[in-house]
Amino acid sequence: MTTQRGGMAGQAAAEYVLILGGVALLLIAAFIALQTNLTTVLQLAALPADAVAIVPMTPLGSTFSDISNGMINRIMDFYRKNNRWPRSWGDFAYTDIGLDPADWRDSHDGIIYKPVGNRVAISPANGYTFVVQDINGNKITMPSSYNWSFVYNMQTGTWHHKSFDGPRLNIATLQVIPPK
Repeated sequence: MTTQRGGMAGQAAAEYVLILGGVALLLIAAFIALQTNLTTVLQLAALPADAVAIVPMTPLGSTFSDISNGMINRIMDFYRKNNRWPRSWGDFAYTDIGLDPADWRDSHDGIIYKPVGNRVAISPANGYTFVVQDINGNKITMPSSYNWSFVYNMQTGTWHHKSFDGPRLNIATLQVIPPK
């Protein structure tokens, strides 16, 4: 009985070696087939969690502050370089300041951004509503159905409701309310 048991143990060991060899061959084939992706994944996995870059929503960033300040800075840079404001119409409104118009055809977090020569205009995307306070603390509600904008005046560095003559806004209070 002992000899039969030993023979079976030897046979089982050989089967395990064959199975492990087959698995190893499959893994090697998978590594070869997925080498680029696997290498990238392993490199990212080896980085600390805070070192993995987050892709911004737009070329100017992801937040209202990043995006609006980015447009303002590009317009001001254009003005300083050319001693005139960039064009305010069509694709030129974007390309004059080094932006791709395709990146701005859609809204970003409910905000439509548009450089317009000597100002930046923001308006709520379809169904969204802006709520903001003016500098006197009065609440201004602007749904997208009004087809109005808040505008940034390059000369004064201030945000206004509808036009430069409109109430001056405390843009830090801006809330973007999504559709219900």
